Amino acid sequence: MLIPRKAWTVTVMLGVLLALPAWSEPQRIRFEKGRSSAALKGTAHGYGESYEGPLEYVLKASAGQVMTVKFKGEGASYTVSCPGEGGTDAGAAEWSMTLPEAGDYTIRVNGIEEKDVPFSLEVGVTGKPKAVEVRGVTGTYLREDDSSLQVEELPGGKVKFQLLAFWKGLRWEEYGPNIGEASGEVPLVKGVAVYKDEEYQCKLTMRFSSGKVEIEQAGECVTFGHNVRADGTYRRTSVCAAPGEGLE
Repeated sequence: MLIPRKAWTVTVMLGVLLALPAWSEPQRIRFEKGRSSAALKGTAHGYGESYEGPLEYVLKASAGQVMTVKFKGEGASYTVSCPGEGGTDAGAAEWSMTLPEAGDYTIRVNGIEEKDVPFSLEVGVTGKPKAVEVRGVTGTYLREDDSSLQVEELPGGKVKFQLLAFWKGLRWEEYGPNIGEASGEVPLVKGVAVYKDEEYQCKLTMRFSSGKVEIEQAGECVTFGHNVRADGTYRRTSVCAAPGEGLE
């Protein structure tokens, strides 16, 4: 399926880990001396014909510290990405997370209506750096074309995953890529996880090893967009992940 620009914008807002065209330079957040938080205000761009992209804020932090976000903005939403575009479950009016890795964390603010809307954002980082244990294969993995696999290793030998595979046609920057999506919870046995959907003729074999995963697709996966395949090598770029239930 071909995603029109308006729908593509909303898809990005829902957390698709897709490289966006550079609309504007990110604003780096720096705390004033003696403070551990900063307050910002801005206007989130609506997704009409003159859409200008998300507003981006970047903040450097260390593993083991706690990031807190307080957000107000009717008609706007935000996401937080770890270094390497790792997914998080950010989005609530008040959200916090113990950071699992050091580096630049990116906050993106988007309008969810056609009109521009004002918002306010308070970001804080507290605590001392310390090592944070990450469970097994948990993380965000990216293919060269920005296709993504988010994986959370669960107790009891299972993984929860969400795959977003892309095919980028000649005019993908205007209309968005074609998308293939799969998600679920499956057993992880000796580094191998297999997802099957008999109804949609889709089998995905995921083989994890030393910071990467090889995916092999069998069957048509008939819900995937035109020319979309999941096969290939996905390399772990972040130990953050927040696999959901798929696109709405």
